[in-house]
Amino acid sequence: MSSSTTAARRQADRAYANRRNKLIAYGQWHPYTDAEPARTHVRTLMAYRIGTYRIAELADVPRSVICRLLYGEPHNNRPPLQRIRPDVERKLLAVQAVPANLAPTRTINATGTRRRLQALVAIGWSLRTIADRLGMSHVNVAKIARAGITAVYPATADAVTALCEELWKQQPPTTTTAERISVAKALKHAAAHGWVVLACWDDDTIDDPDATPSFGEARGRGRPPAGDDLYKRCPDCGQTKPLAEYAINRGRPGGRHGLCTYCQQDRRGSALRAKDGSAAA
Repeated sequence: MSSSTTAARRQADRAYANRRNKLIAYGQWHPYTDAEPARTHVRTLMAYRIGTYRIAELADVPRSVICRLLYGEPHNNRPPLQRIRPDVERKLLAVQAVPANLAPTRTINATGTRRRLQALVAIGWSLRTIADRLGMSHVNVAKIARAGITAVYPATADAVTALCEELWKQQPPTTTTAERISVAKALKHAAAHGWVVLACWDDDTIDDPDATPSFGEARGRGRPPAGDDLYKRCPDCGQTKPLAEYAINRGRPGGRHGLCTYCQQDRRGSALRAKDGSAAA
């Protein structure tokens, strides 16, 4: 060991001893704290599927300390730690159970990702266009949207969230015939499967598998923020859909038909079937 290293270590030891003596003199020397809050927090992280290796990495704490906190030292018949250093507790409690802290190879529930994809389709963005923007396979994006894939990587969830924030208030391009056909197919597909726009979800429920969409007229729930009149609720199917999905009718309030195109066509089909049935009788 070099003389400079030895001198630096001695200086650090003296600084620690001086600080310790000062805190003892003021009655503020608390080298240890109860380990139970940190242990409970670590178990919460593990229940979220953040493993001990990942926790150690994020908290910058030796994994051996985390193992002793949870399990003790069974081979030496030592129980789990009852006290730990305050700085260790502070570092462990700073690690939060959020998707960003999952290991890159871990997956999360795809519910929120699926609903965001469906919301984009519900305003006319096709799954193929969405896949191209994400740089993903169209097949995989379609599987996520249709619940064929139930878990996704955090990076995929983040990418879909970012794209949804970018596009949810933008109407897809309809300049060319191909673009208009793509939008029409996307709207029809979303209507047929009951996919709703992003405005029908709250930020704190869209990722909850047990939550259901809201179709109320309050701001931020069944409609986009005030000032945007791009959506309308269909009384037949109860879904809030883009105005583009309602046929133009100058004789009605707002210049649009009261029913969405899908429900309008469904009513016409039912009427024709009833007419054919009565004629046959």
